[in-house]
Amino acid sequence: MKRRMFIQTGLSFSALGFLSSGMANDFGASKGFPGGWPPLNERGGQPLPWVNQDYLVNNMSGGMEPLFKHAVVKASSTPSALKTQKTRFKLNFNTTFEDYQKQMGKPAMLVARADTLHYENYEFERNANMRFYSKSMAKSVLGLLTGLALENGVIQSLDDPIEKYDDRLKGKPLGAVKIQQALNMSSGVDICQLQCGQRNDYERWEEASFAGLGRVDRVLGRLRTLNTDADKTAIEWPWGFKNPSGTAFNYSSVDPHLVSMAIRGSAKMSIAAFTEKMLWQPLGAQADAMWFTDSKLSEEVAGSFCATLRDWGRIGLLVAHKGAANGKQILSESWFSQYRNFKPDETYLKPGNIANKEGYKNFVHIPHDNPDWLRFGGDLGQAIYIDQKSGTVLVILSVNNNAQAYNDLFKASIATLG
Repeated sequence: MKRRMFIQTGLSFSALGFLSSGMANDFGASKGFPGGWPPLNERGGQPLPWVNQDYLVNNMSGGMEPLFKHAVVKASSTPSALKTQKTRFKLNFNTTFEDYQKQMGKPAMLVARADTLHYENYEFERNANMRFYSKSMAKSVLGLLTGLALENGVIQSLDDPIEKYDDRLKGKPLGAVKIQQALNMSSGVDICQLQCGQRNDYERWEEASFAGLGRVDRVLGRLRTLNTDADKTAIEWPWGFKNPSGTAFNYSSVDPHLVSMAIRGSAKMSIAAFTEKMLWQPLGAQADAMWFTDSKLSEEVAGSFCATLRDWGRIGLLVAHKGAANGKQILSESWFSQYRNFKPDETYLKPGNIANKEGYKNFVHIPHDNPDWLRFGGDLGQAIYIDQKSGTVLVILSVNNNAQAYNDLFKASIATLG
C-alpha cells in the first residue's frame, strides 16, 4: 500500500534529499523566537517587521498585532463543526509532513476534506489559538468579499468604474479603473512589485499607505505607521499608468485597495465590518480575525488579514465546496466558475500566459499544471491549495519563501485521502 501511494502522488526520487536546505536554520528558536521591530529594519530606513528571519515565527503568528493599528472581525457565536480524524501523511518514503514543517520553516499546516480535519500540526511552539498573518492571501479573501458584494447588491457590476462607488476618485486617474480590471491585477498603474524589473512599490505605495517612515524625528520619535493614508495615496496617485487598463497583468497592492474603496464606498462600512457580517459570521469562524489598517483605519487588504489555522482551513473549505459552508450557501457557485472563465479580452490571464505560468482571476492563482486546483498565495510561503474536484484543502503557513514540494505535498494529501 505504501509503495502504491507513493507512485500515485507522482513524487520523484530527487525529492528525497531536498530537506537538507532547511537544516541549518532554527528559525529563531535559539534566540527564543523574538518579535516586534527587528534591528535589520534600520537598514535602508524601511520599517518592515518581516525582513529578519529570526523574528518571523513570532511576528507571523501574532507578534505584529501590537505594531499596527487594526480592526477586529468577531468570531461566530456558533462556530461550524469540524471533525478530527488523524491521518498520517508522508511527502515521500522518508519524510512525514511533520518532518517537512520542522525542517522547512512551516509553523502551521492543515489538511481537510468535507467537514473533517485530517491533519493539523503546529511547530516552533505555535498553537491553535494564534492568528497567522496572511501576506497576499488577504487578496484572495478580498476576492471572496467582492463576490459577496456583487451578489448582495453592494456592487452592481464588475464592469463599473471604481469612482462610481467612491466619489473621491471622480475625475482622478485611478477612478476610471473598472472593478474587474483591478480584480485581475490589470489596472495598468505604473508600479513595479513583482516580476517587472526594478521594484519601486515601497516608495510609491507601501511607505505612505501602510508601513510609514523608518527615520527618527527629534520630536515625534520613530515615524513608523504614523500618518499613513492609503485612500489619499490612491486618490492623489501621481505616477500614471504603465499599461492601458485591462490589457496586461501587473501584480501590485494598488489594485486590491481600489476594490476595497468601491466596497467601502457603497456598503458604507469598513472592510472589517463587511467581512464580519458577510463572511466570518456565516462561515462559522471559531476565533476573532483581524485586518491591519493604516493610520486612518482603512484596511490593508493587499496583505494583512490574520486568522487561526482552523479558520484559514474554513476559508479553504468554502472555496472547495463552491460557496457552501456551515449548512448554507454563502456564495453562489457561479462566482467560483468565474475563476476559470476568461473573457476574450482576458486571455493574457490564462494559465501559461503570466510570467510564473499560472493563471490569475479575481485575486486567485490557477496552477498551470492542474486546472482542478486553485491557490491562495502570499509572500514568505503562505498558501492554501484547493481541489474542487476532490474537495481537498491544504493550508501552509510559513516563514520563508521556500515553496519546494508544495505541489507534491498537495498531491500526497489527495492521494492519501483517496
